[in-house]
Amino acid sequence: MLWFSDNSSEYGQTDIRVGLCLLLTGCAFGGAFGELVVRIGRNPKTRRRVTAVAVLLLAGILGAIAGWLVGDVRANNRFEHRAITRQSALHGAAIGLIVGGVLAGQFVWASNGSRSPSSRPDG
Repeated sequence: MLWFSDNSSEYGQTDIRVGLCLLLTGCAFGGAFGELVVRIGRNPKTRRRVTAVAVLLLAGILGAIAGWLVGDVRANNRFEHRAITRQSALHGAAIGLIVGGVLAGQFVWASNGSRSPSSRPDG
């Protein structure tokens, strides 16, 4: 929403019509993506990968939200508000993706390393 804000309004609010369209589009894409994840996740071979990607994306989203809130607090006036909140949201998303990548890597590594040699079909 930060990229669609109105420069003439105080603190760059987004027009309600634009915000509503973005909200409905996000809900539609989120529902379609969620259905795809559920279908792919039913396969035991892909379940670990789906979980790892979900952790990665969730951490990135949470980081972006946290960065946006930090930027909102840091902005001193409406002129720098838009730039600071955008920059903070991008930094938060990057940090969240890095943390999510580490967590997802640990998850995949732990689930691969938990197999004992006796549980393999050839052993």
